[in-house]
Amino acid sequence: MSTTLRMLVFSVLLGIVVPAAAETITFDEASLYAFFGTQTIKGVRLSFVPCRYGDVWSSPWFCDQAEVVTNLYFSNLTGSVLMLPGEFSIPGDPSTLTLDFLNGPVRSLSFQFAASPNCQCSIPVGSLDLFDGANSILHSTELIAAFSPVSHQSEGTFTYAGAPVSRAVLTVRNLVSQDTTPFIDTITFQTAPEPATLFVVASALIGLVVIGRTSKTTRTQVCISLMCHPPRSLPTNPN
Repeated sequence: MSTTLRMLVFSVLLGIVVPAAAETITFDEASLYAFFGTQTIKGVRLSFVPCRYGDVWSSPWFCDQAEVVTNLYFSNLTGSVLMLPGEFSIPGDPSTLTLDFLNGPVRSLSFQFAASPNCQCSIPVGSLDLFDGANSILHSTELIAAFSPVSHQSEGTFTYAGAPVSRAVLTVRNLVSQDTTPFIDTITFQTAPEPATLFVVASALIGLVVIGRTSKTTRTQVCISLMCHPPRSLPTNPN
């Protein structure tokens, strides 16, 4: 195989394994001041289920739906943000926001979150569980918003990089005692290469190495069979 052809094949294979560029959901893509429900943005299905609590005349009570609003207070959030109501005064099923990555699992995930409690304090706004393709938990964490002296609100950042994530579930904390509700913004993620793709690329690269060595060996054998020698210098004329 010629050097030019090998370089061309290598470039194509390299393009296959380079991961997709990071995508960011800012909620500027969604309708402002409208119930969020379930929406698909940039290959991510976001589904909000409001909390359910108590029974009145055999009918459950529900929290408000998630809503896209304009950020007015938080220094780490920009533009439109997603408000996640989760307040309820008696035990019940909490509100959840689920992210399903439809274009394949992601190897990194981050987002900003905040709340406006009636104290200058750190406050847990919810918990986050990350799942793989087999629905096994990869990572669980509590989301703690710390008091910011800039905005005088409670703000935080979540960052993950590791095993590929197929689904993320954010369980909203009950903040009724703090007279507030959590907000989320700037969800950034990067798709992970599929294992099958990596196997194909690795096999192809190994094949290129084998072909290169075979080609070199063949050229050497042909040269030997033809008695290849460096060109001899012609004898000089003594006259």
